[in-house]
Order: sequence, then C-alpha cells, then structure tokens
Amino acid sequence: PNKSTIIFIHGFRTTGKTTVSKALARKLSWAFHDMDKEIEERAGMSIDALTQQGTSWQAFRQMEHELLAELLQEKNIVVSTGGGMAGNTIIKAGTEKSFGELNAQLLTQTLNAFSLTLDADERIIRQRIRISEMRKEGSVRPILDEEKARQVAEQLKKINDPQKQKEVLVHAIVESNMQLYKIRKPLYAKVSDYIFDTGKLSVKEVVERVTTLIKK
Repeated sequence: PNKSTIIFIHGFRTTGKTTVSKALARKLSWAFHDMDKEIEERAGMSIDALTQQGTSWQAFRQMEHELLAELLQEKNIVVSTGGGMAGNTIIKAGTEKSFGELNAQLLTQTLNAFSLTLDADERIIRQRIRISEMRKEGSVRPILDEEKARQVAEQLKKINDPQKQKEVLVHAIVESNMQLYKIRKPLYAKVSDYIFDTGKLSVKEVVERVTTLIKK
C-alpha cells in the first residue's frame, strides 16, 4: 500500500471507526471525514429521517455514492465510512448493480487509497450495540432491513408502555444488526488491505500499526 494518500476505515457499528479515524488523522496531520455525518449535513436531516426510519434507503445510498466519488479526488484524508458503504444491496436506479458493489469497485480501483477494516468478536459487537441503543433518549438508529423496519413499527403500535416499546425496538435493532454483520463481514474483507480486532487492540495500537504500514 505505498503512496497511500487516502485511508478508508470500514467496519460494523461499534467497532471504533470514528475514534480510530480521528486518532489516525491527528497522528498523520491529515483531514478527517465522517461520511454519515457529512451526508446528514448535506441532507439537512438525520439518517433516520432521510431513510424514513429505515424503510427507504435509495436517497441515502445515492448521496453516499456521490460523496465517495468526491472524497476519492482528495489527498491526505482519513475517512470513517458508513457501515454499509461497501456492503449494501440497494440497487442503483437504472443499473443492475448495488451501491455496495459500485462503491467497492471505486475503492479497489483507486491506487492511492488504503482500506482497512475494524472488527471485534460478535459477542462484543452485540453487547456494544445494545448498550449504545438503551442509553439513547428518544430516537434510536434505523433498522437496516426495510421489511423488518415496517414489521417492528406495526408491533410497537400495540404496546402502550414506553419502556417496553424501547426494549422491543432495541432487541429488533440488535438482531437485525447482527444478521447484517454476518453478511457484511466478508464484504469488508474484500475491499480491505488489513483487518484489525478492536476487541484485542487499543486505539493507539491500531493507529501505530496503520501508520507503519502506510509509510512502508
């Protein structure tokens, strides 16, 4: 991975993408980009609102694809990607390819881009997601499966207790996330030069290893 001037950090939610990306950008004195946050800023709304609580992903994936193409023109940047950027199955209108495939193609064809994946044991990811969701007041992350999101919305209408509603919703989010994690794990590996286990390595250790790799 010599002459890398763009580093993409992939991985499922709670694997530490934002934390590692920021620390790496500081270490290299490069600019930091968080794709999900930049899409929210451009759209002027949260991902939850943009995807209509997870029931419609087309607009979000289109914006993500356009942002990726722009970032690939930059230099000296560290990018924290959205969890499904290179692994989603939403078909781009007018094509037969998914945005995930198109994004993966762009990444692997860009010679100065270095991609790495952050991963952790499934038990750790499951536990981190549950804790993160239960802590939130109000709005939680959208369920990533459109059909499942609609089913859960119907189920919640029948429950009157807010705490019970939250538990049902968080359980559904954790389960739908873990199913997706299994699908995405091999897709991350496909676009990545290296994989680091954040269940075993500290942020500092990951940053040091990546810095050494890109300076080779």
